[in-house]
Amino acid sequence: MRFRVGLILTLLLMITVGKTLQNPREVAQAQPQTPEQTTIPQGFARIQEQEFNDLPLDANVLVGGSLVVRGSIQQTDVDYFKIDLVAGQRVVLATITRGSIASGDTTLHLFAAIGNNPDPAENLVLLETDLSDGVHTNGSSVISSQPITTTGSYFIKLEGGTSTTIIEPYDLYVRVLSTNLSEQEPNDQVPQTITTQASVSGVLSASNDLDRYQFNVNAGDTIFATVDFDPERDGTTWNGFLTIGLIDTMYFEANDGNTVSPNAEANVMMVKQAGIYEIQIGSAVDVGSQASYVAQVLILPATMQANCQTVMSQEVQAIGPNIGILQSNLTVAQAANITDLDVLLDLEHSLMPDLDVTLTAPDGNVVALFTDIGSAQRPNVNLVIDQQAALPLGSYNNLNDLYFAPEANFSLDWFVGQQAQGQWTLTIYDDTDQNAGQLNSWGLRICGMPAPSDCPVGMARSVLYSSQFEADDGGFTHEPFDDQWVWGNRNSPPIVGAYSGENSWNTNLTGNYPNSALMTMYTPAVDLTNVTGPIYASWQQRYQLDSGINDFYLVTAIGSQMRSVLFNHQSAAMRVDVGNPVVTIEQSTGWGLQHHDLSAFAGNTLRLKWNFGSNSTDNFAGVAFDDIEVTGCINANLITPTITPTPSITPTPTNTATPTITPTPTTMPQPTNIVQYLPLVIVEGPLVPSPKQPWMATTTPTTLPNTIDR
Repeated sequence: MRFRVGLILTLLLMITVGKTLQNPREVAQAQPQTPEQTTIPQGFARIQEQEFNDLPLDANVLVGGSLVVRGSIQQTDVDYFKIDLVAGQRVVLATITRGSIASGDTTLHLFAAIGNNPDPAENLVLLETDLSDGVHTNGSSVISSQPITTTGSYFIKLEGGTSTTIIEPYDLYVRVLSTNLSEQEPNDQVPQTITTQASVSGVLSASNDLDRYQFNVNAGDTIFATVDFDPERDGTTWNGFLTIGLIDTMYFEANDGNTVSPNAEANVMMVKQAGIYEIQIGSAVDVGSQASYVAQVLILPATMQANCQTVMSQEVQAIGPNIGILQSNLTVAQAANITDLDVLLDLEHSLMPDLDVTLTAPDGNVVALFTDIGSAQRPNVNLVIDQQAALPLGSYNNLNDLYFAPEANFSLDWFVGQQAQGQWTLTIYDDTDQNAGQLNSWGLRICGMPAPSDCPVGMARSVLYSSQFEADDGGFTHEPFDDQWVWGNRNSPPIVGAYSGENSWNTNLTGNYPNSALMTMYTPAVDLTNVTGPIYASWQQRYQLDSGINDFYLVTAIGSQMRSVLFNHQSAAMRVDVGNPVVTIEQSTGWGLQHHDLSAFAGNTLRLKWNFGSNSTDNFAGVAFDDIEVTGCINANLITPTITPTPSITPTPTNTATPTITPTPTTMPQPTNIVQYLPLVIVEGPLVPSPKQPWMATTTPTTLPNTIDR
């Protein structure tokens, strides 16, 4: 086992060595929409952490005064970020880890860089450390409004609570404060109006005082707020709470009970409806007089995506009062490969924890959305389930007028790349008798892939490599050690058959993949010497895997001087128990198109590499991939494919998986190689290196948040 772990780590180093950091960017602002676009909120922009950033010398550089970084912590991992600050500013840092499929226990450090040693690690002076001021899992961290006294470079160090902690993923919120408003009393009955990017200094004059600040928010925006209970950093602090809410309607409170200075709170929510929102600052215990604070509110505007469609089912159906299963169908008429899918849900039930809800795609694959969430005191559900939301379901019991991601163990990204056209089924399992409700409506908001860019004038698109794996295995080569990738006709639910024809590459053909597997293979080399961009690589894939903490599945583009990870499995185990009596749902993706811009590889010799590995315990159906193609732009007079494609067979996407509860499928059209371009599976742009993977790690259970919704 030690040999195998060492070998995997060596492979990871080979994958990532030689990569350069992608230039970070500020949080994107909502862009104006043209008349033919549908204005749809699509979460908020995040910057992706770039590995390796384990040392100050390799820190990811953060640019801008308000941004969110999505990253992960693996065993023995440390993430460094660098930001330039000016004397007189304050800096706000917070980790939100509620969506992690492992631990949520972070530790944050803020360092000033003092001195001129070329190694930043020799210059660092610790300003502040926080272990557990966060609330959206026990042990997340907040550093709120730390004063900056010297202009220069500062370093943020983020690590797990222990050397073996795994966090997959985290969001690191960074906010730089330059100006500060003053509290205007009285503001306990009528909130003081502030701007949507404000920070404010105030004083809680007594334990029964409540300071309120209101601001306008648009639908789809995310509110990030913090409060610092020791802004002077004099060691005097107090135990306060921070509440966010739609004014006089709903409120979500963060209160961790910490009284150790410097003490802070953080809260975040993504809103479904526009309106006047507020934060409230107070204390449930006696704080004496003159309890000072600095609070800040940051509105992260919704990013917009074009070419989206919304399809609704308005049929009202009863849920309960007997144990049972409700199914509701809707049909998507427009063909498109999915790049983003949201679920709109409106229902009511007298005991929400009775319900388990899944979604079945036209390809037959099933994905759970949530199980046993909410409370009897919150019978109404009117929300949007969006993978890009700030928090997952289960964070709060109030399920009205908000965006949530699916529960942390489920992912709407498992639908990415699939065909949207056909019948979709929402299934609701009611676990107990006597409690009843009804499904009022539900719907899907689907955005598809954009058309690929044309070649420059005088150039023509040429197929440089192509295989549908019917006539042969595509010429793939394998690593010298034992390799268990198999080519042939798959017959192992929930993955049966191929995307087109009969054959595909698989981790196995007739059952689950083996334990302790390590499998690596490559496409033939593709010569890009005389090829210009846009250069695209695409393939179809379908998979069912254990957690990304236990299994790894990577697809990497490799050139002579560069590498880029194109796909990296990082989600939870794709198996769940639902209903009463319990039914085991074998979740999986459907056949999904992966489409990547590899224009940066022009002039290289390109190979695509498939890596798969499993641990020594649970195993699943594994991975299948089919219909791979590499194209690029060549002088129209010189088009000669590097490798002659195998004979083309018209792909027939198959409805192969049988869900536990099988909906009655609509008849699917069978066009030749459906690729209706409406938005992209992987956004074209700078190539991104892979985060590290702890493939043999043990999952640490996520604890419940220390939050109150009222």
